[in-house]
Amino acid sequence: MSYWNKDNKVELKYSDRYGVKNKLRQLQFDQLEDLTNILKAYEILNSQHTRNLTIQNSLKSTIQILDHQIVAAKMVKNDFNGRVLLADEVGLGKTIEAGILLKEYFVTGMIRNALILTPPSLRIQWQQELKTKFSLDFILNKDDSRFEGFDKHSMLISSLSSAIQPDSAQKLNSIEWDIVVVDEAHRLKNSATQVHRFVKGLNKKFIFLLSATPIQNNLQELYNMIEIIKPGSLGSWKNFSSKFTLDKKARQINPARRGQLQDLLRQAVIRTTRSEVRDYIPFTDRIPKTHLLDATGAEVELYNQATDFVRELWIAEKGGRNFVLPLMTLQRQISSSTSAIRGALQKKN
Repeated sequence: MSYWNKDNKVELKYSDRYGVKNKLRQLQFDQLEDLTNILKAYEILNSQHTRNLTIQNSLKSTIQILDHQIVAAKMVKNDFNGRVLLADEVGLGKTIEAGILLKEYFVTGMIRNALILTPPSLRIQWQQELKTKFSLDFILNKDDSRFEGFDKHSMLISSLSSAIQPDSAQKLNSIEWDIVVVDEAHRLKNSATQVHRFVKGLNKKFIFLLSATPIQNNLQELYNMIEIIKPGSLGSWKNFSSKFTLDKKARQINPARRGQLQDLLRQAVIRTTRSEVRDYIPFTDRIPKTHLLDATGAEVELYNQATDFVRELWIAEKGGRNFVLPLMTLQRQISSSTSAIRGALQKKN
């Protein structure tokens, strides 16, 4: 749990769910083994109050951990109370940051179960990364012979599309999840969608949303995701938008309140950019080059004939709106490849 101190800053206060301190005070142990276990539990409990990660040194001996990933993990544990939007730019290791925290939370006893929601194509990748790099063995809801049901596993990876199905959603909602992790979380940007309502409604203590593009169109998308992480922390959308935006579509930020907005978002969002880590990550520079290719006589003839075909379709449909996009696509295919336009034209005939 967390609380606000007199300086209006968030501080952490961890609960002693197993009564470890009380057992020590009352000398509740009969054998040396009992005392050893209680002292170990007390050590783990105290480690939750430190700003360092319990697993930090052991991780660096097995996999490559970058400085910004450790910094992010410490911030989530110590300052964010396990509820955060990890918004690092593409390629900076949001999955690794989530893995570090999952391992830390399991080792220190802060969590006992975890649900990870991903796009279908990323399920296996998440399972392999967590297994090979963090020794965390998660069950997949598909293509995993060990899967017995959505309410049968304490470490589960599922696609979001599968999780929101009525039967599976009911089972997942019946569980008190210690932590929920959502990859590609910009899918939750619209508060009116089923996926947004589902994730927001899950019974969860901690939650990580991962997205390199938390804002794609307007500020309300980011607002909606933070509402999942820390409901009510930004106030109502009406008040928030009137204060921090200048237009009805929420695309223009009020420059007079930009600093205040950034301070507010820093309480829920961690974002690292490539420019911030260039000193120790050697990115490959991408240098675009334009190569002009001369078409052969046959290719020119094909292009002209296909263009005439597109023009005839446009005239026949009298500029119908439903034909604009297909004809534009067809025209692009003419310049793309001979085989592509051949297949497209055969479908039109």
